[in-house]
Amino acid sequence: MEKFLLAAAILLLIADIAAIFWMRRQLVTYTSQVIKSLEEMISGKEEIVFDEENETLTAKIQLKLRQLYEILRERSRQSQEEKKEIQEIVSDISHQIKTPMANVRMYHQIMMNRELSEEKQKEFLQAADSQVEKLDSLMQSLIKLSRLETGIIEVSPKTERIYPLIQQAVCDIALKAESKGIRIAADCGEDIRAVCDYKWTLEAVFNLLDNAVKYTPEGGRVRIDVSRTDFFVKISVSDTGKGIPPDHLNQVFQRFYREADVHETEGVGIGLFLTQKIVENQKGFVDASSRVGEGSVFSVHLPGEAETVA
Repeated sequence: MEKFLLAAAILLLIADIAAIFWMRRQLVTYTSQVIKSLEEMISGKEEIVFDEENETLTAKIQLKLRQLYEILRERSRQSQEEKKEIQEIVSDISHQIKTPMANVRMYHQIMMNRELSEEKQKEFLQAADSQVEKLDSLMQSLIKLSRLETGIIEVSPKTERIYPLIQQAVCDIALKAESKGIRIAADCGEDIRAVCDYKWTLEAVFNLLDNAVKYTPEGGRVRIDVSRTDFFVKISVSDTGKGIPPDHLNQVFQRFYREADVHETEGVGIGLFLTQKIVENQKGFVDASSRVGEGSVFSVHLPGEAETVA
């Protein structure tokens, strides 16, 4: 009996030792696999093989590691894109500022180093003032854009009547249009409502009107039409300007983009970009159509009242 008990005890001890060695081996294997995965993640390896087929603890841990790795890669990609975008913005701003600053410096040097008639002095002062106005317009647009993109100023959409918004936008552009003999007509029902931020939407619509007046020749026409669609309120601004080639139509919404043949016209090429940002932040969209020699139509689509109820 004692021998049987001793043998049983020895067998149990051997089983325990075997179990310990097995567990140690499993732990070493598990640790090695996890460490290998972590090392591959740290090194930035593109394709990492995770054991997700088995219902083991290692497989479950590796599943979470894969999810974490994908999140980190996505954040890294976004960070690189944001860095690239910032570099492009800085480059664009530097380019835009360089020309008017150089012109102001040139006018100043000419006036300082030459004896000019009073008429010529006035001419150079007016030219310098025009460049300063361009710089001021650029700075104001960039401030608005940066505040909008960084969330310093939040867009707060609510149900608003569109009629008074159109009235205000037309009043704001009236003097500029009158100076060029451009007639502005508007068709907007007084009961039309959209979900929008009044102040920022006014800015967006004014930018469309400003562009229409800017690129429409003297004696031309600008028209505003407001209508309801299934889910949106559509605000269209059409003009009788020079029009835009079809292959350039999408580019006009890019920051600082301007057609090659309009560089003599005032502007810095940020109005349409800002308009698109404003509208997209309100869950709307902007589109455009144009025919060379006939004019262009730019439309803002804002969520209608039904969107709020939903």
